[in-house]
Amino acid sequence: EINPIYWFNFDYRSEAATTLGGFPLTITRGTGRNHKHRFVIDLGSKFPGQKIIIATMKEFVRVEFENASVEAFGNTIGMLGDFKTSSLFARDGKTEIDDFIQLGKEWQV
Repeated sequence: EINPIYWFNFDYRSEAATTLGGFPLTITRGTGRNHKHRFVIDLGSKFPGQKIIIATMKEFVRVEFENASVEAFGNTIGMLGDFKTSSLFARDGKTEIDDFIQLGKEWQV
């Protein structure tokens, strides 16, 4: 069995993590040669049919917003940009960035 490396609230590979932000969390671990792990946050209790899906494959990460709506994400501004306009911003949430290299450097952790 392949165990993903993750932390929730400073707890390494927390098995107790069944919710995130008050929403149900499902963790699916890759098995055998499959190194793909999925973390599904079900927003359905507040935003029917909507989910945030985080998938990892080795060192690659993908984030998918299933059935995203303005009601759920309309006021968000962050690394993925403004939901309504798709504009990209620095960490301060105000400085607009048009260069992807600069954006990557700004958000690198």
